[in-house]
Amino acid sequence: MSKGITVILTLVVGLLVGWLLFRTSITASRNHVVAVYGDPGEDDAPSVRPDPLSMAKEDTVSWLASSPKKHTRIEFEEEVFDNMKHLPNGRYLPACKKRQCDSGTVKSNYVPMKKYKYWQVLHDADGTKEKSRDGWIIIDR
Repeated sequence: MSKGITVILTLVVGLLVGWLLFRTSITASRNHVVAVYGDPGEDDAPSVRPDPLSMAKEDTVSWLASSPKKHTRIEFEEEVFDNMKHLPNGRYLPACKKRQCDSGTVKSNYVPMKKYKYWQVLHDADGTKEKSRDGWIIIDR
């Protein structure tokens, strides 16, 4: 094989490998972690309305109560993620256990660039002293 063909073949293979690596890095998912804050005087930071969160369809979200003494619950107006539980108040709940809630995967029928409203609910382990703040998630692609 001539030296010119070897160089061209090496360049083509290099471009193909580079393209595959670049494409994989674009579609790689991320897990966003959102801290859920409580009120002053409750061993926690001040109540904070969360900033809107932009995420890709492949991403997931975990909400974590900032205080080890509190539990959290996240409620959505719409069923945004797979395997959400429909609540009696008409809202939808992702998987939650004690201090943490996890979104799971985005439903296939999501609307890109739509603002999905949710509530961060923080409460004592027995369900008392409940406080909530609303937030937004935008699934941008």
